[in-house]
Amino acid sequence: MAFMDAQIGRLLETLESSAELKNTVIIFFSDHSIFLGNHGRLHKGTLFEEALNTSMIVSWPKRFLTDQTNPHPMELMDLVPTTFELAGVPAPNKAAQNGLSIVPLLEGKETNGRTYAFSEILGAQAATDARYRYIVSEGVEMLYDHQSDPYEMKNVVSELPEVADRMRRAVKRWMKTSGPVHPPKTF
Repeated sequence: MAFMDAQIGRLLETLESSAELKNTVIIFFSDHSIFLGNHGRLHKGTLFEEALNTSMIVSWPKRFLTDQTNPHPMELMDLVPTTFELAGVPAPNKAAQNGLSIVPLLEGKETNGRTYAFSEILGAQAATDARYRYIVSEGVEMLYDHQSDPYEMKNVVSELPEVADRMRRAVKRWMKTSGPVHPPKTF
């Protein structure tokens, strides 16, 4: 992390010294977090918070709000139409059909039209909204309330059947448009 921080610092210094910092959109993201024994795991191959909640920083003070944290569901695929929109591509969400531009969120609007962020790994699927994460794996359903349980330790699927049903239907709709599920390879 120290190495990455130093390299970003070098980039920012160069942009500032060339007077281009104010004209540059900076997007920094990671692809996943890591497990350190959380949920009894040491690998990322799950749909729990530690694997899905990635770091992302977007900065362009000339246009976007600064020092804000946004809990709205986003997917890394949203960066494609976001960059299209910033580059002036007409209808960016149509040009990149698997994502939704997050420019409205960066400008302080409450939504960009996305209700859920969807994820899939090894035949399991998840839907995450601003409060809940629903996971289904081999017919087992899990629902976590991030407001009362940010570490996803208590499955509340039986306590909140309406929420589970809403999110289950969303996953099923998404699966119809996302292509076939490919089973994991066995060696």
